[in-house]
Amino acid sequence: MSLQEILNLVQIFSLVIITGGTLVIGALVAPSLFNNLSREEAGTLMVEVFGKFASWIKVSAILIALTKLVEFIYVAKFSFFITTGTGEEVTKLLNSALLNSTILALAIVAISLHIAMNLSPAIVEAYENDSDEFSKLHKQSEVLHRVNFVLGAIMLLSFI
Repeated sequence: MSLQEILNLVQIFSLVIITGGTLVIGALVAPSLFNNLSREEAGTLMVEVFGKFASWIKVSAILIALTKLVEFIYVAKFSFFITTGTGEEVTKLLNSALLNSTILALAIVAISLHIAMNLSPAIVEAYENDSDEFSKLHKQSEVLHRVNFVLGAIMLLSFI
């Protein structure tokens, strides 16, 4: 198995955790809990679920970032930064699949780490303190999870 294949597998696994986890929690777990339990019980369980999911998101985001770094250093050898001076080559190199997937990966990593390290703890705190901020934070979380899901799905499709 080549280094590129190993990097791809780690990225795919990490993306499946982020996108699949978001899909399962948002489409299956949350509706099931809120349809079968009281709002308070379901909310308490969702706080616990998202707390655990945040840990998985952190690990997955870090793995994506590390695999992209290894891809640049050992696989691509920063080749898309090296030009012979013609504008056509610069355009061709900047449109490379590696650069596009790296930009996409960095967006996913940034959103994932923001959700896991900033937003999730703030939501838990707001929920536990019955703060008015909870609704605003929850809405931000929903939007960012959806954006991350779409970006993750696009990146997963790029492996096909």
